[in-house]
Amino acid sequence: MKIVIYGNSIAAYLSSIALSKALDEGSKVSLILPKEQSQSDMLYGGSTSPDAYDFHLSLGISEPELLLKTNSAFSFGTHYSNWTDKQLRWVQAFNLPFPSHFGAEFHQILLQQKENLQDYLFGAQASLQGRFAHPPQNKPALPLSRAEYAYHFDAASIASFLRERVSQSKVTVHSAELDSVELTQNKTSVKSLRLHTGETINADFFIDCSGSERKVIAKLQQHADCAFEVKSNMYFSLEDRDIAESPRPCISATGHQSHWQCEVPLQNKRQLLRVSRQTFANAEAFQLGHSAKAWLGNCVAISHAAALLSPHSNASYRLLKRDIERLLELIPIHSDMDMERKEYNRRYLLDVDHAGIFCDALFDTRQKLDKDEMPATARAQDNRADALLNRKIEQFLNRGLLVNYDLEPFNLEDWSIMHCGMQREPRRRDSLCSSLNQNTIALELNKMKEAISILVPKVPPCDAYTVKYKEYLKKKS
Repeated sequence: MKIVIYGNSIAAYLSSIALSKALDEGSKVSLILPKEQSQSDMLYGGSTSPDAYDFHLSLGISEPELLLKTNSAFSFGTHYSNWTDKQLRWVQAFNLPFPSHFGAEFHQILLQQKENLQDYLFGAQASLQGRFAHPPQNKPALPLSRAEYAYHFDAASIASFLRERVSQSKVTVHSAELDSVELTQNKTSVKSLRLHTGETINADFFIDCSGSERKVIAKLQQHADCAFEVKSNMYFSLEDRDIAESPRPCISATGHQSHWQCEVPLQNKRQLLRVSRQTFANAEAFQLGHSAKAWLGNCVAISHAAALLSPHSNASYRLLKRDIERLLELIPIHSDMDMERKEYNRRYLLDVDHAGIFCDALFDTRQKLDKDEMPATARAQDNRADALLNRKIEQFLNRGLLVNYDLEPFNLEDWSIMHCGMQREPRRRDSLCSSLNQNTIALELNKMKEAISILVPKVPPCDAYTVKYKEYLKKKS
């Protein structure tokens, strides 16, 4: 099996590393590397998901390498402020599953007690005070052990690091621009790629990692009646700023009248990602949306070549990770790829839908409308993603129920924190909560909140912790 990857992007490098480690010696992997890095890499928003640690390890990338060889930093989540027209403010923190108290769900207990969920999230409180430490293992009594963390990254820095890792692998790299894509006679598969150097590259399987340009898959889409479905046109800019005096272990996402922006703290600088529906100086234009099928013929589009989501969450990184994991599971072993292609596209579309509705829910403003009061057009929507989102929000508004679909990229904790941050107030509570001893519950909650408030000030500032941790790693190595 000869596999060719095209693109200068984070997706291209991670896919190359993953395939080089997973495939046997009988398979050959080549990377065609254009000169310029894909501009759409900025749409990852500079944030991974909490499972990035394990994902990187599976690719042979350790946390010490990430911190010492790139300017990546620790993250407890995203601090939203002045968000939507309600000017909401909360920390979308990462957290392990909430404890079950007295047989009732934790968020239902808090709703009954009229308590704020954020007060019980260590990552949220530590982010607000600019503090960080690794969650300890085998110490479940410590509030910090319930927190999870991810990483902030600079797309250019992480791409440079990954490019070096690819050069050390068994992947053959061709540094060249793509001149044209030649299809098979029936126009259903890719036959070869012709480079500006005049070289023609043939392969059994092609992987398009060219980002929003979709240089390879777009040629097949022209003949497959499967165009990229545009959801919105947006404008983005990314600029470097000096590092803040007291950087916090969270992204700061701030809403403004005409745009919103994310500030991503790194080890040696900050990056400001600005997003608007209207063009502005130095802005790059992107069409957000997704392809109905990511795999056509013998070509699969990975990450931004298949779907472009708004970077106000880490949804794009979660989709990238899932794309690569799904590709490794379904990598074709013969020329008939029909079964692998169908299963890949089925799971890809579910992931895009579920990631997209989480992004949309962060802007949804219908929480005060009863179902009967919604406009007829909204009730009649048959779009699959809208139907999923409507069901999620309506069930929570009705009785605080967290609807969970199979294999969602965002878990129940993510949805619970977001619902509470968006101030969605259920009309009814879990009846079990009313039958519990309210004084006992109040005492238990007070202990939990007090334990967090006592421990957070004892945790070191994020920048000081990172410096000490890097010194430790250097000595250890």
